[in-house]
Amino acid sequence: MQAPIAAVTVYPGQARIIRRGQVTLAAGPQRLVLGGLPSPAFADGTDDSSPRDSL
Repeated sequence: MQAPIAAVTVYPGQARIIRRGQVTLAAGPQRLVLGGLPSPAFADGTDDSSPRDSL
């Protein structure tokens, strides 16, 4: 799946990068796994593994 960068917001010491892509799935239950993504890093220096992405 191609997901080019759609927007970038730069903050002091960090940046938010938004990528957009499209995928077509067959009817019925499906599982979409996105790999190779960096773990989110937050301003307080912690990593949060809770799901924050929306499709």
